[in-house]
Amino acid sequence: MTLSLSARADHWGDRTAVVDVSAARRSSPERYSYADLASLATGFETTLADRGVGPGDVMAVLSRNRVRTLALLFACRRLGATVAPVSHRHTPATVTGPIDRLEPTLVVAEEAQGDLLAALEGESTATFDDLADDADADGSGRSPSDGRPERGETPLLALPVVSEPSEGSGLEAVVNFPADAVEATCRSVATTWGIGRADRLALTLPLSAPDGLLRVALPTLYSGGTLLLDRAFDPADLVAVGGDEPVTVLAGRTAGLRGLLDEGFPDAAPGCEIIADAGVPAALRAEYREHGLAVRRAYGTPVCPTILSGPAPDRGDGDDEGLRPPFDCRVRLVAEGGVVEGAGEGTLELAGPMVGERREAADAGRTDGEGWHPTGDRFRRDAGGRYHPC
Repeated sequence: MTLSLSARADHWGDRTAVVDVSAARRSSPERYSYADLASLATGFETTLADRGVGPGDVMAVLSRNRVRTLALLFACRRLGATVAPVSHRHTPATVTGPIDRLEPTLVVAEEAQGDLLAALEGESTATFDDLADDADADGSGRSPSDGRPERGETPLLALPVVSEPSEGSGLEAVVNFPADAVEATCRSVATTWGIGRADRLALTLPLSAPDGLLRVALPTLYSGGTLLLDRAFDPADLVAVGGDEPVTVLAGRTAGLRGLLDEGFPDAAPGCEIIADAGVPAALRAEYREHGLAVRRAYGTPVCPTILSGPAPDRGDGDDEGLRPPFDCRVRLVAEGGVVEGAGEGTLELAGPMVGERREAADAGRTDGEGWHPTGDRFRRDAGGRYHPC
């Protein structure tokens, strides 16, 4: 199975792909079927092509979590272009950092980010509504990529890695993910966590973050599940929609998981499985378990958002089981210039088809001939082959 939205629309049609829960406390949430999402992507595909976006080009997106961002990603896939989600938390003073580095053909933003667009002098820009108006005016229904083979090795995603945008440009690197790596990631995550068509996954992280996009959003759509999306994540929105759309899997970091617990999330999703980022404190994980929810841990980096994962809930539910690599991801420990065999401690390295490439790493040649990528993080491997952060 490939990451083809058209194939999913043909196969699943009216099945719900995305639920925008942003208005859940005020009115009914907005629902988009796989057919709806494919139709949005087709409209964007035509208007992007008319604006000169094609194979080898980069399109940057400045937006909160919007269904239109996902549609733009699939439109770029069809055009053979690269999509680069950039954090909407940038300021006019810091947004030029990642944009200058990406050198996009076009910068697209939601209307709420107009101040960021205004700061990008000399760039070709458009809003979501601009593209939608162009699609309505064209009305041809044509698909520019019909009959043309898709691009091979040019990245599908270019993800800027930043520290805190509010503290400066914060740009550390850009990580490129070819389409094959994105699809491999979706397969690996879906298989490891058992995500299927009956699952509803809640997005608590930005789509501009590697773990938000590649750990949650795309694996959900790849599997035929339903993505619950909040434009600016508010725990109360997710709790409000819980009666009609109870969450079955939720992945998050400390702030989001704490906010959900304070809002009474366990009562709104009694059977939910929690995927806690490796940085989530043990005490917070324990609170979720005390409410009867299963908790697993996940560790990743920008080049591979899910490198290690905790055991399935029916195989252990504590913090001492350790972590294992997901499907198709290889890991090893290196210490004092050599590979650690058996139990031991060292710096974690990884390899596999889902691994992206940091541009600096490629420029500096910091990968060996076998494609191993250093994480810079130290782990201990026990006698059972499980990994524990040091």
